[in-house]
Amino acid sequence: MSKVVVFHGIDHKVGTTLLVQSVAEWIAKEQKHLSVMMISMNARKSTEYVREVTESIENFRIQLDHRMLDANQIMKLCQWKSNLCLLSGIGSQLDHRSYHPDHAGYLLRMLEDQVDLILIDSGNEIDHGLAVGALAYSQNRFLILTQQESMLHRYEQLNHLYQELSIQFSRFIINKFQTSDPYNLSYIQKRTGIPTFIMKIISYTEYYRQAEMEYRSLVSYQDARMQADLAGLSREVMSVALVPSTEKKRKISWKNFI
Repeated sequence: MSKVVVFHGIDHKVGTTLLVQSVAEWIAKEQKHLSVMMISMNARKSTEYVREVTESIENFRIQLDHRMLDANQIMKLCQWKSNLCLLSGIGSQLDHRSYHPDHAGYLLRMLEDQVDLILIDSGNEIDHGLAVGALAYSQNRFLILTQQESMLHRYEQLNHLYQELSIQFSRFIINKFQTSDPYNLSYIQKRTGIPTFIMKIISYTEYYRQAEMEYRSLVSYQDARMQADLAGLSREVMSVALVPSTEKKRKISWKNFI
């Protein structure tokens, strides 16, 4: 289970999908010896930053129901880019509520031996079956927040529910962070009780809209502060997942899913 890291957003506005894909691409680019898989386990396909059609969990629904998954077949059908593959989420808005936590657990058990690292985009809905199943499967849970008042208030509202479900987050990511915002890390710590040593920031960048328009992750854009934060978060992900890393020996030209 240590190689599975689950990202969960406090709200749909915090940028969960873009951040998870960016981390996945950064690790795959910098650590060519690792096979990395990103899976969307939420109520959406989560392919806003990918041009190419990707394999979807819903295409394996019958196998999930009857516990007849063939992990090798899934790996062959997934969209691979070098050492990174993506498995998208649920496209049908009519069927997404019919998935249960045990579907997620079974899928992850089948795929865990196929790759070195699995990153999960569990969306923001705590009552979605796949999201709950993913959060229950791994102890490596990262909650994504922003400095917005509405996001901090939502965390205060949902924190008791996380506790009732025995969901403890090992890291808290303050996404789109701006040093000029009065809601700094010290304020967030005092207000929420989250220790600052388990907070990680991803600095705000002007490239968010461009990334969506161009179907790219943040890895593609030259914003030094944001890139440094992304690198730090990616290394933290590898650390908690107990994934061995190697220093980059040569410059590698990275190509996104376009």
